[in-house]
Amino acid sequence: DQLGGRLRGVTIDGTTWQTGVDTVTLPAVFRDLFRKSGRPLESVLDLTLTSGRRHVFKDKSVLDLPLGNRGDQHAAMMQALGEDDWSPWIDGMADTWDVIRRAALDQVFVGKSAIGKSARKLLEPRRTIAWVADRLPDERLAKLVLDPVRLAGQDRHATPGFVAVGHYIERNFGRWRFAGGLPALADALEVRMSERKVAVELGEFAHELVREGDRVTGVVTDRRTIPADVVVWCAPTWPTPLPSPKSMQVIPAARTLVTLAVGA
Repeated sequence: DQLGGRLRGVTIDGTTWQTGVDTVTLPAVFRDLFRKSGRPLESVLDLTLTSGRRHVFKDKSVLDLPLGNRGDQHAAMMQALGEDDWSPWIDGMADTWDVIRRAALDQVFVGKSAIGKSARKLLEPRRTIAWVADRLPDERLAKLVLDPVRLAGQDRHATPGFVAVGHYIERNFGRWRFAGGLPALADALEVRMSERKVAVELGEFAHELVREGDRVTGVVTDRRTIPADVVVWCAPTWPTPLPSPKSMQVIPAARTLVTLAVGA
């Protein structure tokens, strides 16, 4: 009944919670999207760099981790842990990031064929994130690596280790917040689509694709069949008649949503 999906969070009895991280990395992606659609992002929405993130470990030690600057992270590690094994580990991901950026961000990612033999050797997809974390010298650093995977519902023994490159991205580019949060981003995108005369049909459920040989030529909804030259399927259900993919089960960590009110 509205555009935005997860960007708008979950609303229960009039209270809205963001159930995921409310910040983004790689702000250039959003700036490029808005610029190519006809107007700079800054003309419709403010985007600011966050100060960082606080980690509290089970031994009650606290790490205030800055994002977006190597020197600041080094200083924070020295202050909180007394040594910095984190920064050299992050430095080692430069080549991994370069491979992922070239194959999956600078162009449309077409699958395994986009990753050459030398790139696959560098990424080592069979090396899991659990294997990577186990080799960090401090259990607290291992937690930094594994917690995002656990919260996302991924199995650390099946998730490839190269996903840790997200920490490299955070350190180099920081995390950014939109004024008004992710719902404001959804609003801005909705306005931009209206300005670009994009037709949006709400309250309609797509469940099947029309195929002619190896080509997808349309979408079947609960109301009609719509011809299409290109289909981007983002629904959580898999469309017929395509065969279901062999995918890894995802079980996100449990979350309790709490509303706090300040007493008079």
